[in-house]
Amino acid sequence: MPLNLLALLRSILSRPRPRPRPRPRPSQYIANFSSLANTRPAGYSPEKSLVDSCGLSPEESIASSKGVHFDTPENPNAFLDLLKNEGFTEPQISSIVRARPRFLRSKPENTILPKIQFFQSSLAGVSKKDVLATFSKYPYLLAHSLERKLAPNLDMITNLLGPEKAAALFTHGSILFTRIDLQNRFIPNVDHLREIGVPTLSLDRAFIQCPRVFCQEQSKFRELVQEVRGMGFDPSKSVFVLAINARSVKSCLALWDQSYRVYKKWGWSEEDVRASFLKHPNCMLCSEKKLTAVLEFVAHELGREARSVAKCPSIIFYSMENRIVPRCTLVRDLASKGLVKEDWNLGTVLVRKEEDFMKKYVLQFAGEAPELCETYASRKARAGKNVGFVKIMC
Repeated sequence: MPLNLLALLRSILSRPRPRPRPRPRPSQYIANFSSLANTRPAGYSPEKSLVDSCGLSPEESIASSKGVHFDTPENPNAFLDLLKNEGFTEPQISSIVRARPRFLRSKPENTILPKIQFFQSSLAGVSKKDVLATFSKYPYLLAHSLERKLAPNLDMITNLLGPEKAAALFTHGSILFTRIDLQNRFIPNVDHLREIGVPTLSLDRAFIQCPRVFCQEQSKFRELVQEVRGMGFDPSKSVFVLAINARSVKSCLALWDQSYRVYKKWGWSEEDVRASFLKHPNCMLCSEKKLTAVLEFVAHELGREARSVAKCPSIIFYSMENRIVPRCTLVRDLASKGLVKEDWNLGTVLVRKEEDFMKKYVLQFAGEAPELCETYASRKARAGKNVGFVKIMC
């Protein structure tokens, strides 16, 4: 008999909320050192050097220099020169130094350069430019040992998933390269999902979107899989792994609690919540701000019950500025003129591709309601989307 999801939702509310862990500042990644020694060359300032060489703001340079100790510019200059010579741009260098100031004390020819060369030569279809962009976006990768962590993990990922998927995971800065026990957790858990019929496409998406779902201890992971199957999820569907993710991490459970309270506040029944979760598990992992914005707009601006969103919970994840507000406002106004049905379907309007929406609701009524066409174009422009051709057609 399927697990009673409604009872599970109620039990979530009784759990104590976990205290958020403070995120460390860059200067806290390493211990603070004593003040600079008296041997520093006259006129040399580490803070000014970071401003001049790395493009950091004065405030950022002070924060970064507090976490490292160098009396002379030789070490940081060698590090910065190597990054520049390898092709890193100034914004990329700033990103690395801001996140990992201790790199300024390292010997880059031993710590940074081998990793650049290794990934450039080992990844299929990945250029040096791609490698540099990845390291600047995810500097934590550079902090791990090439011999003990990065190279062995790349070998295992490539053997398991193939070179193309390994390359895609690298460019996304996947934690699979550094923070997950591949041999004892990731590989056995992936094998288990394959055994019960989870499609390769679903797994590929999960590797990018929620890799932490695979880091559970094997027995715990199998319990989660059984729990999700008991809720009524089909392993062959794409939402199956998302449901495991929603049930696997403490931070996700906290968001679940928060989302449940927001839905109830806006009049959703427990059956509405259950139905939405089965359709799109991530609907329980949205921020309170986003959920409130969507439900408030539907209720106050469209004059509909907020619980109508439960019929198509995927719309919660669309941009308010770029999609939800411009589209729904246009169709609402078209309906007020009798040009479309009053009971237009919210999900159908929002899920359509932009080209299809334009043909169906904008270009079709450009002659009868040109002012609405202009308004739609203006709203899209304010959201940063170029739809200038709409004005020509109107």
